[in-house]
Amino acid sequence: MLTIDTNLPEGALLGAEAAALAAAVSAVGGSWFQAAPGWVALDGGAIAEWRPRAGQGLALPAAPNRGNARLDAEGLRLTAGTNCGFCVADAAADAADFSFAVICRPGAEDLRTLLTLNLQGTRNYLFLSHQSGQVSFKSQSESGEVSLPLPPGTPALVIAGFSRGRFFLRAGGDLAQSATPPDTAITGPADLFIGCRSHREGLPKTLGEGHIAQVVFWPLNILDPREQAGAVQLAALEDYLFWEG
Repeated sequence: MLTIDTNLPEGALLGAEAAALAAAVSAVGGSWFQAAPGWVALDGGAIAEWRPRAGQGLALPAAPNRGNARLDAEGLRLTAGTNCGFCVADAAADAADFSFAVICRPGAEDLRTLLTLNLQGTRNYLFLSHQSGQVSFKSQSESGEVSLPLPPGTPALVIAGFSRGRFFLRAGGDLAQSATPPDTAITGPADLFIGCRSHREGLPKTLGEGHIAQVVFWPLNILDPREQAGAVQLAALEDYLFWEG
């Protein structure tokens, strides 16, 4: 055992980064979900509920997910063609300004749908997906889209955001922004779906294979350079992943 007879700065102590990320996310009204034993409740081996590590909201199985979701050492296991998804109802008060991040790993097939913000009262939704080595962030109404290669190695961190009518995406060190005109139709309350797009039955081609380990949702776009609070949130996330994630 190594003993040092001096006081270490807080930043040198493991565990501080998780607390800092939790505080940062909670301070802006966001949510942080980690697919790990301390945050899920099981029913017969299936995940029955997924509690946030920080912030508000409870992730419950999407309607077509009838005991399909399983937890293993890498997180929430997704099975191709099977709905293993979850829904956080009323996650966003206004879909016109938000961002979310996911730590994921593809399986033998594409991950397909990773995260979705599904607008209430309309058929439109914004979703993050993985297919053919690319991650894409776009709307179901095809009002905008941005894509980047999924970073090599696993697990991968992908962040997507929407504000000022534009789509933002970061995968690895790359950041992209859509060049589409602002879409003022994307607004209003919305539900967050993890691993699927909605409560609808079917849609098997949108359901892929792999793992989702962690998800963070913010009611602001942390990738938008005009968002002053974004840099603080991004730094807290990166510090946590470097030291503990």
